[in-house]
Amino acid sequence: PLSGVATQERQALYRNACTVETLAAARTVLLSDGDLIKLDPGGASRVVTFSATCEFNGYRCRIANAADAAEDLTVKDSAAATIAVLNQNQAADFHYNGSAWKFVGFSHIVDMSS
Repeated sequence: PLSGVATQERQALYRNACTVETLAAARTVLLSDGDLIKLDPGGASRVVTFSATCEFNGYRCRIANAADAAEDLTVKDSAAATIAVLNQNQAADFHYNGSAWKFVGFSHIVDMSS
């Protein structure tokens, strides 16, 4: 449905949105999840896969692993190729350049909510 939508319009659809979620299974990242995605794996390592709708030139987002134990998030593209593995309390930035996902880099997250 987004094939006829210009890149700037697509970017406006997901900018400034944030998803915070505890997982019970594998998770697909959707355009509607926004550009900040904080996931708690929920007791086990999980796979997080970018939906093909996220694969347009200029899409970028940050995924944070908010695990309370040693639980990984394996981030994959829509073809199931692994892009990165996020350990507990790691966040990473991802960018789609029009033909492939680019892993930008890791950072460590600090929970300032308490």
